[in-house]
Amino acid sequence: ERYVAIRTDITDRKRIEEQLRQSDSRKDEFLAVLSHELRNPMAAIRMATNVLKADGRGAHEQMLSIIERQSQQLSRLVDDLLDVSRITRGKIGLRLERVDLAGIVAEAGEGAHKACEEKGIDFALTLPSERIYVMGDALRMSQVLGNLLSNAIKFTPAGGHISLIGGVEGDQAVVRVRDTGIGIPTDQLLRVFEMFAQVDPVVRKTGGLGIGLALVKGITELHGGSVEARSDGPDKGSEFIVRLPLAHAPALAGTDQGGQAPAVAVKRPRRRILAVDDNADALTAIAHMLRLKGHEVIAAEGGAEAIDLAREHRPDVVLLDIGMPGMDGYEVARRIRREPWGRDLTLIAVTGWGQERDKRQAAEAGFNAHLTKPVEPDVLENLLTQPHIRPTGL
Repeated sequence: ERYVAIRTDITDRKRIEEQLRQSDSRKDEFLAVLSHELRNPMAAIRMATNVLKADGRGAHEQMLSIIERQSQQLSRLVDDLLDVSRITRGKIGLRLERVDLAGIVAEAGEGAHKACEEKGIDFALTLPSERIYVMGDALRMSQVLGNLLSNAIKFTPAGGHISLIGGVEGDQAVVRVRDTGIGIPTDQLLRVFEMFAQVDPVVRKTGGLGIGLALVKGITELHGGSVEARSDGPDKGSEFIVRLPLAHAPALAGTDQGGQAPAVAVKRPRRRILAVDDNADALTAIAHMLRLKGHEVIAAEGGAEAIDLAREHRPDVVLLDIGMPGMDGYEVARRIRREPWGRDLTLIAVTGWGQERDKRQAAEAGFNAHLTKPVEPDVLENLLTQPHIRPTGL
């Protein structure tokens, strides 16, 4: 008798299968935590609205504060998820300019100080007297510091201490966030910057999606910098160090480099605005907010109606939702631009679609600006006051 034996080494296949199982497990855990994180603010918002309905005006101010705070939390969760996707695919963009990092650190420190006071944590901010100039995106830098400080506050118990320290070391700007919180096991110091690294049953009680530090690392590296985590172990606190290349600022005419430029009073112009959104609640809210700012507002819930009202009222600005049934915002913009009266209108997309390709498509359709929902009132108002918007009807 003859026997034929075939031996196949399946070590690599088994390793890949195990990696896939672990990845699938991390995905399931992440989705569970995401569901939890989204339900918390939604529950608070729903409860606050129920109180407003039942209690008349007695609790309005407190409930509105809850709605605002929890809505901002939902926005941050969605923004972080989108930013993770952009960084992973190399699609995130930076608006680089010469900025004073010390000012950004000081502003981040103000918000952290208030949060620490509420939790009973001692907070200290240390900055040099001189400015610290770097080439960077101020909003993204604020996001980095905000995530680091939020983590420190989350994992530091009442009675603890947090320090925010900015300075210069050699040719680098350096920001340190130190805390006396739960610390990090030494074998986990590199892993904390991995995606979903905090999604662990041990830390689930503290909340968080485990993407904040991954964002910190990705954004810092896009600036040509680095971030490092240090800790002596569990219950011994931690320190996160952000390093960025320095940039030297030229003297600015008419500005004292030791202080602020003199304030100039700006008269905010009144605009005639056509607001368009198929979501009736969103349309009512933005129209009311704009009227409170002193603007004249015309409202439309659809594309065809928007074109008719624009032709009749000749607004200065059209705030236009994109994802509308029937005629979407892109088509509305194209049709307005084809009209002689619509060539000089300012068209602003106000939409839930915020990817880079969405912004390019908006520009190609004739929009002057693109804002991603939910829009902060101050951001919109600052855009409306730009001098390039010429009043056509007021």
